[in-house]
Amino acid sequence: KNVIIADTTNALELTIWESHFDQIVLGDSYHIRLLKIRIFNDQISLTATADTSFIKIEDLQETVNEVDNNINRCHTLQGKIISIEKNNDQFACQGCGGFNMIESANIITCNDCHSRLFKDTSMNDDNLKIMILTLNNQEYSLKIPKSLIINLLNVDKTSSIQNTDFFYNENSLNTLLSTDVQFTYTEITGLITDIATYIQQ
Repeated sequence: KNVIIADTTNALELTIWESHFDQIVLGDSYHIRLLKIRIFNDQISLTATADTSFIKIEDLQETVNEVDNNINRCHTLQGKIISIEKNNDQFACQGCGGFNMIESANIITCNDCHSRLFKDTSMNDDNLKIMILTLNNQEYSLKIPKSLIINLLNVDKTSSIQNTDFFYNENSLNTLLSTDVQFTYTEITGLITDIATYIQQ
C-alpha cells in the first residue's frame, strides 16, 4: 500500500506493509525509524521494512525550508594522486532494488523481477574515480570529470589525446600517479570542480 507523506510538494510516497496499516492514522505526525530510502535517477523511493516502526509525535509546527547559500560547500586542498580508475556503473532495479541486472545497448533488465528500464544518455557517467592523499595523510575518494583529466595530461606534456578510449588504457592514467595537485571539490557531490599540478615548497 502506498501512503503520501505531507511535505511542501506532497510528492513523497511511502510503500508500507499490511502490518503497518493499523499503526498509522491519516493526518498524524510520526517519527519513522528504519525506513529504506533509495535514490535512482534523481527519484526518491521510501519503503517500509518488517523492522520499520512508526512513533507518534506532536504535530509539527511551521518549519523553515530555507537553504543558507552562504555556507561554503567547496574545499580546496593539496595532495598526491594515488589512483585513478573507471567508474563501475552499477544499476539498481527500480522494481525490487536488486543488483542482478543485464545491460544491453539501450535497455537494462532485472534478472530477479524482470523490470526493464530504457537507458538514457544522461545515465552515462562522464567521470572517473580518483583517490588523492592529502598533505596531512587523509585519503579522499572523489569523482573527477574526464575533461579535467585531459587538462592534467596536457600539463604533464603527455601527447594530446582526442580519443576517449585512453580512459580505459591504464598506462595513460598511470602517468598521473604520484602527481602533486591542488584540487577543489564539492562536499555534497564529491565531485572535483578544479584541479591543477602543484609544486610543493
